[in-house]
Amino acid sequence: YAVTDLNHNGRLELLVSSCQGTGLYTMTDVYEVGEDGESLIRCTNSLGEGASQADLIVGKAPVYYDEKSGTYAYLFTDAMRSGWAWNGLEFRSVMLADGVVTESPIAGESSEWDEQGNGTTTYYNAAGEDIDETAYQSAIEEYFEGWIELEATFAWQHYSYEEAAAMDTDAWALALEESYAGFGVN
Repeated sequence: YAVTDLNHNGRLELLVSSCQGTGLYTMTDVYEVGEDGESLIRCTNSLGEGASQADLIVGKAPVYYDEKSGTYAYLFTDAMRSGWAWNGLEFRSVMLADGVVTESPIAGESSEWDEQGNGTTTYYNAAGEDIDETAYQSAIEEYFEGWIELEATFAWQHYSYEEAAAMDTDAWALALEESYAGFGVN
């Protein structure tokens, strides 16, 4: 659980993330405080239900700010694995606006191994087209050209389902206050 203000609109968000399967598959639900200041509204994700989402459970992440539009875009990765023979890593821009979490691919890599242990790595751009390693290494810089690079800190509160269900209102209030106190963009 983390309390944030990703879009800096003054209405806080509650991020509820869980790791599943191999621990590489994470799913995050985002709830934003409503305009009434009292309700929580579940945000939708541009990827849709069941899609592999970016791994948000990190202590720090690069964030980019576009002065022209007043937009903040956070840089996260999505680590993926399918058995011993394949894994991938994708860089994603994650933004929150108007109740929608938009995840946009920037670039990724895919590594495969054969039964003899020989591996190959390929790289791709946001459109899924093959690119070389040099283009992959510069993809983030090019994607955010003209944006101001900052750093975001997150203070995740880690609880099992059983622990969370057993917590009373006062314990939750303290945990969420601690989380928000640890969130920042500098």
